[in-house]
Amino acid sequence: SGGIIIAQFFVALPYAVRTLYSTFNYIDPRYEFVSRSLGYNEISTFVNVTLPMAKNGLFASGIISLARCIGTFASVLFVGGGILMKTETLAVSMYLNLSTGDIDMAITAGILLVVISFITIAVMERYAQEHHI
Repeated sequence: SGGIIIAQFFVALPYAVRTLYSTFNYIDPRYEFVSRSLGYNEISTFVNVTLPMAKNGLFASGIISLARCIGTFASVLFVGGGILMKTETLAVSMYLNLSTGDIDMAITAGILLVVISFITIAVMERYAQEHHI
């Protein structure tokens, strides 16, 4: 299961980095310059100025990465194998249940994936409207 976590990390990392990169580029560096000119060090400036301004992007990055990890199939199957009740994610569960002929469980896993996707979209839309991201 440690391998699955590492696989999920490397699958989601590019999405998180891209979102965070655009978030931190969007922040006006003048705020950081003002903080530094008032005597705060780099760490204090980052914690008290930059991070609060980037909270929307951090939230979006987390949601996007989580959604990507939930739907990951190939990397989990490659690293962890398809072991029932041991290395099983929703996507792998759907695959295993389809391959064994348990259509009801496969449909249930598929419905859960769709519901999670809709919840993720709804949360992102609501958060984007409230925080103008």
